[in-house]
Amino acid sequence: MKRILFIIFLTLLFTAGCNDDDNDDTQPANEVQMSTSSFMPQTLTVPLGTTVRWVNSSSVNHTVTINDELFDEAVSPAEAFSYTFSTAGTYNYICTIHAGMSGTIVVQ
Repeated sequence: MKRILFIIFLTLLFTAGCNDDDNDDTQPANEVQMSTSSFMPQTLTVPLGTTVRWVNSSSVNHTVTINDELFDEAVSPAEAFSYTFSTAGTYNYICTIHAGMSGTIVVQ
């Protein structure tokens, strides 16, 4: 009897680990999360014509500011900002509110 219970337990453990549900913690492609003090991922490489979405998942305000003045958007907590990159290149951006908070989008 103990052996049967052990086999059932292992079977349940194995099938639970193989569950492919949609409630995982993976970040959608082409999305940058804003924490309290950083952009994640810090560098994102995307194909030409891609729309990148910045999501403020923190409890503080942020900006997404391209250094060459392409855009400067304020993003409140639980809000998002999206931009479609139509020109290839490397785009460095910062949060003007938090010193040292920076990221890069590489458009190929």
